[in-house]
Formats: sequence, C-alpha cells, structure tokens
Amino acid sequence: MPRPLRIEFAGACYHVINRGNYRRYLFEGKGAAEAFERTLDQAKHVRPSQTRQVLTLD
Repeated sequence: MPRPLRIEFAGACYHVINRGNYRRYLFEGKGAAEAFERTLDQAKHVRPSQTRQVLTLD
C-alpha cells in the first residue's frame, strides 16, 4: 500500500533520510558517497531548495 502524499507548503522544513535496506551501507566506497553529494548539488538547480546540512556516515 503506497504512502499517502505529503503536504508541501512554502517555507516548510523537511527532514530527508537515505538509508540502505536492512540498515546496510548505502555507499560501497568513498567515490559513491561523493557522487551522491554531487547529484544533490545538481538537483538543487532543477528544484531550488535550501539545504541546511548533509551528512554521510561510514
């Protein structure tokens, strides 16, 4: 059953988490984590937003 749509409104703060299945590591190596961060940087040009913090855990 799909999750219901979230309500969005201007100026709201959202928490986004990205985690592997069964809490496994999401990135195989340092290059993968850096590629993910570059993708986040590119995405903000497509859909402008304000990022307050990005944290990748080993």
